Amino acid sequence: MRGLAPVRELAEDPHRTPIEELFSHFASSPRGLTAVEAEERLRHDGPNVLTEARPPSLVGRLGRHVGHRFALLLWAGAALALLSGHFSPTRGWT
Repeated sequence: MRGLAPVRELAEDPHRTPIEELFSHFASSPRGLTAVEAEERLRHDGPNVLTEARPPSLVGRLGRHVGHRFALLLWAGAALALLSGHFSPTRGWT
């Protein structure tokens, strides 16, 4: 059983790299990995799965909506409308 090959950078674009160099780089062959090599890589690197992203919390979503630039502009407009209603010339300064 051979050890895992050290990872090295490919010299050029992987899509233009000759297939023999790719097989050498990834320590593979046209027939694929042997069962022993696949088991060793699974043990070393873990399963080939993506972790599911955690959904954002309700508080975080609400904060992003309330703190958005356009929402802040609307909040400022609402505050000005409230102030202008309170200090309208017809009502006087109460």
